[in-house]
Amino acid sequence: MKGMLVGTAVAVLLCVSLIGCGPEETIDVKQEAPPHAGSFKDDQRPFFDMQTECPVCGGTPIEQEFHVDTNEGRVYFDKQECADKFKGNQEQYMKQFKQKVNKVMMGGGS
Repeated sequence: MKGMLVGTAVAVLLCVSLIGCGPEETIDVKQEAPPHAGSFKDDQRPFFDMQTECPVCGGTPIEQEFHVDTNEGRVYFDKQECADKFKGNQEQYMKQFKQKVNKVMMGGGS
């Protein structure tokens, strides 16, 4: 009986010592930063180089293919539907977008 207890204790200690001794599992948590307007390579100047979200719906990521050219620079969107909405009421959306850009530039977040 005593031998069985000693054997069980040794087995338990062996199991406990082996737990976590295998190769460490690493998780790659590198997340790509969302694209920003200044990273797009085209012939147009973006309105705001650091734009990362759609000025209509706030969606991300913005896409180079969805854009509207304004007198002040190119504005990018996450989908064509938002670009079309922007075109339909450009004055209102530009006013809101400029306010957001000014807030970001003053350190007030995105």
